[in-house]
Amino acid sequence: MWYNAFIAGILIGLGCLVSNLIAQPIIGYCCFAMGLMYIRVAKLPLTTGLTQHLGETINFKTWCKVLGCNMLGAFAASFFGMLFLVVAHNYELMDKMAALSRTKFMDANFLQLLLSGAFCGILMTIATYKRTPLYVSILCVMTFLLAGFNHCIADSFYLFMQIGNWYAWLMFIAVVIGNLIGGYVIKKEEY
Repeated sequence: MWYNAFIAGILIGLGCLVSNLIAQPIIGYCCFAMGLMYIRVAKLPLTTGLTQHLGETINFKTWCKVLGCNMLGAFAASFFGMLFLVVAHNYELMDKMAALSRTKFMDANFLQLLLSGAFCGILMTIATYKRTPLYVSILCVMTFLLAGFNHCIADSFYLFMQIGNWYAWLMFIAVVIGNLIGGYVIKKEEY
């Protein structure tokens, strides 16, 4: 399970990288959504998808371990993505992603990120229901990206660029709590 959670984190991180590589945002967001599609089809554990099962088939300790493995996967994707950009001499995109990383964590307060995370948690829980059609999942992902909501695993990709910044980590905790609240509020009994 832990390896699969790590792979899920890598896929979300690669979605972040690809969506930044593509100049047209809507097409980039569609490409980002492909990572979630593979996660759903392969039944890989993603923190925001497991929230709907918290307290039933998943305990909080397991949820935290999946969060850690997802984050490590996103960190790996960020590290190797940056390495790829250095080798490709694409410093412009590196600067763009570093600026986005600063904006995500430094230009918002705890309450803003908590609410943003909650809205994203709602959308991602809907996107990961077993019976949700894949096109609805894509729409949920595109909605959270277009609205600028925060997803803890996608944000882990950018958090890697702020790894020594304690304030960024505090703001990241707001996103995690928000995703947890949003996902738990919207969960269904039997779906």
